[in-house]
Amino acid sequence: MQYLHQFTSYYSIERKHLLAVAAALVAKRKNRKKRSKWSKDWLLKRQQFSHVNLLAELKFEKDDWFNYLRMDEETYLELLH
Repeated sequence: MQYLHQFTSYYSIERKHLLAVAAALVAKRKNRKKRSKWSKDWLLKRQQFSHVNLLAELKFEKDDWFNYLRMDEETYLELLH
């Protein structure tokens, strides 16, 4: 009988720990900053773009240009000539 009492006591302690962890995770999720955009506009339109139109669209976003091509525009143009 004493074994059963120890088991249920241990189980309730474990359950309390799990509930505390779950509550902490929920609180952390609520404190997250909401994203203003999920995806870049040019990325959403990539199915309708040819490579020429895509590069023209990327010229407006210098960081995206570099992330997409891994080179700046001057280097890209130098490679073409």
